Amino acid sequence: MYQSEELLELYPWLSIVPENYLNAVSRHMPKGVDEYQVESILGRAIKNAIFGICSPEETLRHAQRSLEDMTAR
Repeated sequence: MYQSEELLELYPWLSIVPENYLNAVSRHMPKGVDEYQVESILGRAIKNAIFGICSPEETLRHAQRSLEDMTAR
């Protein structure tokens, strides 16, 4: 797959995937923390900042509060 000319034409970055697996480090979330919920909170915050729904400062405060609430449970 990593040497298929057809795939490499569509996805040129595939050629470096095998060597990058050697450098990969697995992520470990603290026990009880839902990784998908963290990503959802941060994604929503970033979207709000990009679209000007909140200022960057408000966005960070809201994201921090949401993450703290999530971990307090």
